[in-house]
Amino acid sequence: MLNPRVFLEDCIRGGAMGFWTAGFPWELVNSCIDDQSLEYHAGQAAVAHFQQKTGLPWDNLKCSSKKPLSCPSCKHELSVPWTEAQISAPVDEAFENCRGFADKNFQKKCPVCKFEITHETLKTEKFRKDVRAFWASDVPMPGTFYDVRGVPKAATISSRKKRQSLFPNRLIKAIGTIFLSQTDPTDDDWKSMAALRDKLQSRIKSRDVMRRVNPDSGISSLFPEEKVAFRRMMARYWDNHTPFALDLVGAVIRQGTFVQKMDNIDWLHSPTVKATMDRLIKKYEVFFQIMAQNPRNMAVPTLDVDLAWHTHQLSPSRYFDYSVFTTRQHTRVPKFIDHDDKVEETKLSDGFEWTSKMYKKLTKGDIYSECTCWYCEAIRAPDLSDGIFVSSSTSRAREAAANLHNRPDISSDPEKNPHISAHSAVPAETKKTRAGFDPRYVKHLKLQSNYQKARRRAEKRDRKQGNKEQDRSSDATLYAMAYGYPVYVPYYAPYVADPCVHSNAYPSNPGCMSFVSGAHGNCAAGTCGGAVAAGGCGGMGGGCAGGCAGGGGGGAAGGCGSGGGAGCGGSSSGGGGGGGCGGGGGGGGCGGGGGGC
Repeated sequence: MLNPRVFLEDCIRGGAMGFWTAGFPWELVNSCIDDQSLEYHAGQAAVAHFQQKTGLPWDNLKCSSKKPLSCPSCKHELSVPWTEAQISAPVDEAFENCRGFADKNFQKKCPVCKFEITHETLKTEKFRKDVRAFWASDVPMPGTFYDVRGVPKAATISSRKKRQSLFPNRLIKAIGTIFLSQTDPTDDDWKSMAALRDKLQSRIKSRDVMRRVNPDSGISSLFPEEKVAFRRMMARYWDNHTPFALDLVGAVIRQGTFVQKMDNIDWLHSPTVKATMDRLIKKYEVFFQIMAQNPRNMAVPTLDVDLAWHTHQLSPSRYFDYSVFTTRQHTRVPKFIDHDDKVEETKLSDGFEWTSKMYKKLTKGDIYSECTCWYCEAIRAPDLSDGIFVSSSTSRAREAAANLHNRPDISSDPEKNPHISAHSAVPAETKKTRAGFDPRYVKHLKLQSNYQKARRRAEKRDRKQGNKEQDRSSDATLYAMAYGYPVYVPYYAPYVADPCVHSNAYPSNPGCMSFVSGAHGNCAAGTCGGAVAAGGCGGMGGGCAGGCAGGGGGGAAGGCGSGGGAGCGGSSSGGGGGGGCGGGGGGGGCGGGGGGC
């Protein structure tokens, strides 16, 4: 599971609530996996059923090299190549001039009407299609199924303040027919999402339009949650022309980073795998408690916690019940905790440092990230620094941190330890600081300073105890690993985006988001900051690196004020924490995946 809110929204809009309720078929999938080779064999009956339902071969390598496509202008059915890339070409040039459907610069001229089909025209056509469905069948616009806490609410006749999340529907109802006629795909002025955004922006600024949108209110400016709802709706179209609320290509690429790290740790072949799973489930329970108690802060998981989190989400209805029940216990306000798809790198690192402190506090001195890489040492250093008065939890944490280097279950290879889970990390396009420095550079300097302090403290402790000093001045993780080789990446740390993801290979860059005002992916002026539109599914205040109590994203780097980011969907079925933390098979499952990324 990638984003539980987005998944619920798609299930509601697609009429697949049976799938939402049933969850992942753990027993069926387990029965198809060979215990020795771990190969997956579904059986002939399943293969035949799949082929009959989809019309596609079971083996995706046998699929056609072309994709059927409908022209947005004349609706003529045509076929286009998936890609025109050549494997033999240099990496920097392999996709530059490619015009296939999966290529960044997709371009195809309709043989009938000569309309030029691109990714941008397909995005605007998706928006027009949703507007037509809203007018013809009362299908709500994407992103309007829930409030800022991710919990759906019935559409009732009430005050404007109580139906803020429905603002995009009211806006489309007021301008829909005229807007459709003015955004004809054959008009060169309406062939991009940026142009469509500008048109919507002018409508929102119109007092006459806003009076029609909110006839029972004399206030023409948008309320905080209305801003969030608008940006959440637009987030369904930026870099995404698929039927889903999320760009699955980028999501799968980012998720692949998580799966790769799980494979490197190799818990599946560990003789203590069951004990490891029991321990990480308990750790996940503490992590979830941190999220529930602190809805305005961003909690960031370690890899082991993220494994439990993603697995829990694969039983979506039980995860929803557990989330709503737990948050109501701690804050009296039910929230559907989401897992953000994109989180800006430095914000992710700051959230990880805060989570480490909270974990130490709640567990009375346990270490959150049981890893000895330079980054984890740097994160722990400020919280374990020397002082006149030291709490018992800090003293216990210091001892635990010192013993990490001597524990047989902690590998000297940082790729084998469960430190920060950064598969949702993306480098945000932001303005430089007033002094002209890149914010990533400033963050890197601070971490390096903390690491040097931790190293000197450890060397001093070694001398005091008469132990043989270890050379702690060099660390392989100062460099990124790409295809098994260390490579230099400016300001690299384990919290940054995967350097192996090449942006030119995909229609939408899966490893970047923009917070610069007016940039592609940022919405109409006056409707909030970049976190929601760029893919961070935020909600009332903070959230979590992939997930947030109440949503996430908001308030960060141009974030969303009191309304925070945006979440996605949710059925407000009641309380009892049904499913516990394992979520039916969830806990202890070793499958990666999910949570978004």
